[in-house]
Amino acid sequence: MDWTQIIESETLEAKRQLPSSNKLAIEIVAFANTRGGRIVIGYDEKAKTFVGVVPSQKLEEKIANIIHDCCEPQVPFTVSYESVQNKPLLIIDIPVSTNKPHYLKSKGLAHGTYIRVGSTCRLADQETLARLIREGKHVSFDSETISRSVSLDQEKIHRFLAERKKRLGARVTQITPSLLEDLGVQTNGRETVAGCLLFHGHPQDIPELSHAYIKAACFKGTQKGTFLDQAEIDGCLADQIDNAVTFILKNIRLSGTIEGSKRIERYEYPPEIIREAIVNAVIHRDYSISGSSILLAVYDNRLEVTSPGGLAGQVTVENIQDRQYNRNPIIAKRMFEMAYFDSWGQGVDRILAWADQTRAKAPTFIDAYDQFTLRLFPENSISPSATQYEPSLSELERDVLDYVNRHGRITNREIRRTFGCTKTQAQVVLRRLRDQNLLKVYGAGRSTFYGQ
Repeated sequence: MDWTQIIESETLEAKRQLPSSNKLAIEIVAFANTRGGRIVIGYDEKAKTFVGVVPSQKLEEKIANIIHDCCEPQVPFTVSYESVQNKPLLIIDIPVSTNKPHYLKSKGLAHGTYIRVGSTCRLADQETLARLIREGKHVSFDSETISRSVSLDQEKIHRFLAERKKRLGARVTQITPSLLEDLGVQTNGRETVAGCLLFHGHPQDIPELSHAYIKAACFKGTQKGTFLDQAEIDGCLADQIDNAVTFILKNIRLSGTIEGSKRIERYEYPPEIIREAIVNAVIHRDYSISGSSILLAVYDNRLEVTSPGGLAGQVTVENIQDRQYNRNPIIAKRMFEMAYFDSWGQGVDRILAWADQTRAKAPTFIDAYDQFTLRLFPENSISPSATQYEPSLSELERDVLDYVNRHGRITNREIRRTFGCTKTQAQVVLRRLRDQNLLKVYGAGRSTFYGQ
């Protein structure tokens, strides 16, 4: 862990001394229910100083007893010590749980379930509690049935079957209750969330899905303010994807070059990359979060797609290229069969490859508990070379900024490995760039990285 600065976050809490049993239990439960986390005892967050603790078996036993007596179900944890500035710190590590929801025994499930949001612990509301229960049971929201009887669009289902046959060779069959059950669009004769989102004429008419649409806007300049264009894009998921791509293409720059005797026109964002971004948002958003829609924003210097619900499962910003998790497995499978994406888990790879090949500034992934944002930059948007930075910057500082411009982020370890410097040198560079507002710190603990 980089101890140059401790910043409380969704995965890190710092305390001068061990808190009361109730407060510690709340933090333990909140971390286990959210993304896991680390509690550091022996750091004065207000004074920004390390004060340390006195290591003892008694202190460790007290922590174990609090977790055993106050938390239900039991939360796995580890306790360790690490010396910083000759001050021993006590560290409690809590992994993200697969046995959610955890809650305080004294308050019960309804009133004692907490989650971590930013640097605070909050009591889970009814909607969040239902989501935690589903996660604990490994049940997806898209498999749940809706509260009232509706009719699916038979023509949409026929088109789906034709597309599936074209892609996978699956034969086109009659639409029967058995087929609808196999597709996951009905359960015991009741339509599922996935079924309505995929094959209903206008799923937003269904109370549980009234928020399942895309709010799109094109802004003048680089900040929210003056609208140049805006739209609410609704309908089934396929229609949303197609119409969202059309909206973006209508509002981004198109340039032309002469190649031989022909004029070749190019968008600043290729249509296939835009489509990947929209498809990922539609497939992976959390449809159980009511009142939240996908937000699509076009600015002069970037494109942002924000979807309700942070990264799911064990997927993080750090491993997003390697880990896969389908929050909506039925929707994902059906849209794969309709050829809305080519192969599992390749969307992010394609976006990153495009940025690398076209000198576009590396995409930024911003993950929070309740939303996830993908930020894309146009082709040839990499910042000027290091020779054009402020003269006051050292050569290493310029190299680090160039690395961030190319890759979107950097860690202390990457600085040491890439530029052959010591850990202390890397810490000094990062601190100076952060103090000059040239870099920002994201994450905490082992997940700390720096970006713009």
